[in-house]
Amino acid sequence: IKNPRGKQQGQLKIDVKFQDAASLVVQYYKESLEDILMNQYKIDSYFEMRSGCQVDLYSCARNLPHKVHLSSGALYQPGSCYLDMYKTIVAAQKFIYITGWSVWTKLQLVRGDDVNSLETEEEHSYCGLSLGELLKMKADDGVRVLIMVWSDISSAVTGEGMMGTHDQ
Repeated sequence: IKNPRGKQQGQLKIDVKFQDAASLVVQYYKESLEDILMNQYKIDSYFEMRSGCQVDLYSCARNLPHKVHLSSGALYQPGSCYLDMYKTIVAAQKFIYITGWSVWTKLQLVRGDDVNSLETEEEHSYCGLSLGELLKMKADDGVRVLIMVWSDISSAVTGEGMMGTHDQ
């Protein structure tokens, strides 16, 4: 690298390595299998991995009230994702982090007979609020509320996103 007077001022070193897409796929699967076999699950992600966390899996946002027969013969009562989200948001004291394909602020989390599952006075007090109103209320109360929504360019055109999921 030379300055305007032609005197050398530095060096630039460039290393180039070609790696075809097929080898990247092979490497990805190799690392994934190693993770699974070693129970490591080291996955590149926006947020760093944490251990000791609780995860609830849902097949639907609002499951049926009756129990499901598992292949093992056991009975399992699926939870209501919306109701569990509502109770968790109401109880939050420090932070609420939400990420997803869509975050529709007008969503009513407590629906129909879900009101019978509310346990605390606080849960009953706010059950008529939409998701957006609830999050704003929690932020006003000093709870840190962070939301990361995947971007969809069609949202700017339709206002509801390509799939009608309000992911703007």
